[in-house]
Amino acid sequence: MPARHAPVNVPPGAAVAVSDGSVTAIRINNLAAGEVFLQATTTSTPPANRDGAQRLGPYGTLAADLSLANLFPGVGAGPFWVWAFADAAVTLSVSHA
Repeated sequence: MPARHAPVNVPPGAAVAVSDGSVTAIRINNLAAGEVFLQATTTSTPPANRDGAQRLGPYGTLAADLSLANLFPGVGAGPFWVWAFADAAVTLSVSHA
């Protein structure tokens, strides 16, 4: 699994892979004034919609010590690919092993 420690740009209306492969933990910081919706899958196929997504508000942080399996219990046991949707362009600071 590749590591990522870099910004990720999320354009409006598309599912963007935030993780660089499947992960069990990830830190995401929303660097923008707009909200972003985080979704998880157990494969590299992007989710079709935002159903079950976690909302990350403006300038909010998802801490790496939060269990992705607890945040997305309906998806499976993981590891997970993490995706972002936004209504307006946002930049996320992302770090994972």
